Amino acid sequence: MGINVFVIETVGFDDGDNEVYPANVKANNLELGYSRDHFQDVVDLAFKQKPNALAHEVVRALSHYAEHDDFLDLY
Repeated sequence: MGINVFVIETVGFDDGDNEVYPANVKANNLELGYSRDHFQDVVDLAFKQKPNALAHEVVRALSHYAEHDDFLDLY
């Protein structure tokens, strides 16, 4: 089973403080789970908490963040 994940540039904001998604997100009818910055924050924290974290643990941390908007503790 696989899933395609696209990491995009950071979401911007217009003068009304509304999110402005990159053109490739709109053009490909994609949904934004979280930005590149959040993705990196989750991965960095996972390896800070558990330097030898396995790929499935990092994926679990990313999934947890996407669902709960909260970091998963990997201790």
